[in-house]
Amino acid sequence: MVQDARVTYRRRNPYNTRTNYFKKVRTPGNRLVIQYLKKLHLKHRSLPRCAEMGTPLRGVKPNRGNYKNKRLSLLQKKRKAVSRAYGGNLCHSALRLRIIRAFLSEETRIASKVRKAQKKAKILRRQNKSKKKKRNKKGGAAAAKKRDESKKKAAAKAKSTKKDTKQGGKKTRGKRGAKKAN
Repeated sequence: MVQDARVTYRRRNPYNTRTNYFKKVRTPGNRLVIQYLKKLHLKHRSLPRCAEMGTPLRGVKPNRGNYKNKRLSLLQKKRKAVSRAYGGNLCHSALRLRIIRAFLSEETRIASKVRKAQKKAKILRRQNKSKKKKRNKKGGAAAAKKRDESKKKAAAKAKSTKKDTKQGGKKTRGKRGAKKAN
């Protein structure tokens, strides 16, 4: 004999609405009956999900009770929270990625600051060197005197070396390569 798969509603609402939510169940007496389900299909019955990845959050119980006036009892508040930053809102992997991203962005920001400071220092050093060279070339009256004195000293040294060579006369070499003056 073929089993009949037809069932009828057991309550007074005869329409297929969101609240008339059921599943077919076989009883121990081998009858097929309807078992009415609670509002599992609505949002407040589902597990909280990660805001970024959409995965169900671990360690958080769904808020099943007291949903009509949307208040949480003390027990439910204790169950709900995960004790870390973004607990109950982000999963651990999304939070880890956020922390790494924040750390890396901070590092790059600091590195760019250091690079800019180094560039500025390099430019300042170049400018200082060029200023010193210009000062040495132009200089003031004191610098001009020093330059003149150094030129005179150099000229005097050159003259004295020329005189020494003229006074020496002929120079000959002996057997062993020693220098002898006539």
